[in-house]
Amino acid sequence: MKSILTKGKDDTTTSASDDEKTPTPEDVAITEVENIALVEEDEEKSDVVAEAEQKEEVENSVADVVKPTVAFPSTSRQRSSTTSTVDLTGNWTLLTDESFTSQYENYLRQLGQPMLVRTVAQTVIGSTKEETIQTDQGKMLYIRGMNVRGSWERTLQASEQIVDDDKLSSISTYHGHPVVQGHELKPMTTADGESVSVASWWEEEGTVHHSWVVGGTRYGGGDFENKRYLSDNGNILVCESTFHPREDSKSGGEEKTNGQAREKACVTWRFLREGAIVSVFFFLHLCLCLVHIVHLTYLISYLIVVWRFSARISQHL
Repeated sequence: MKSILTKGKDDTTTSASDDEKTPTPEDVAITEVENIALVEEDEEKSDVVAEAEQKEEVENSVADVVKPTVAFPSTSRQRSSTTSTVDLTGNWTLLTDESFTSQYENYLRQLGQPMLVRTVAQTVIGSTKEETIQTDQGKMLYIRGMNVRGSWERTLQASEQIVDDDKLSSISTYHGHPVVQGHELKPMTTADGESVSVASWWEEEGTVHHSWVVGGTRYGGGDFENKRYLSDNGNILVCESTFHPREDSKSGGEEKTNGQAREKACVTWRFLREGAIVSVFFFLHLCLCLVHIVHLTYLISYLIVVWRFSARISQHL
């Protein structure tokens, strides 16, 4: 009986030890659930880290795109001002040569002028002169053009740029005000008594005077653009003129002549400063005097040689 109980006790102990060593299905299930939870937690942490890294990368990309635009605005557009760094004041005479005559002939042809008008214009264009007076640091530019037909006086007042010209077309309306390249147009009367609008300003760091005359009806309707600047050490006044034909809204584009779209007409005027003319004539006169002096020197030397030769011959007679 004692042995039986002992054996039973050992069996129970052995059975308990076996139970501690061998996991039950419940323990296995719990362990698997815990492992799955740990894996899911690790996956959630990985997803959070990946999402944070992705968000940081997107923010950096946006910063790279936005920052240069804010810090470095585009400077390709031509900046304008109301003051100048040069003085266009002077009296000027038009220079005419074969190149200008050919260019002016083509200019008049593009303006639609008949041959008779072009021929007469070519004969009188050489008498063209200009007087310019610049005041108030270039804000006011007085111009008086003169030829055989008469004279035309106007004063161009430089205006501030009220809107960026890249936001509008060349000629448009801004808040009810007519503007050209972002500058407000002011009324003016031409030499022919025509009411037009004008705007002007300085470009190229105050060295180029840019002006527009808008609203003319001559030459089929169009607008004149002029750029004035000095060259040749200030002795030449250059004026680049461009006639822009008026667009016809009915035809959906530029006006047409003989079924063809009208083109821009361009001509470059070159005026010589009157003071420079005196200098040129003085230089030429000085050169001529030097030539005469050289000729006189040669003549005197020749007479001396002839006199000496004659004296030697007379001694041998």
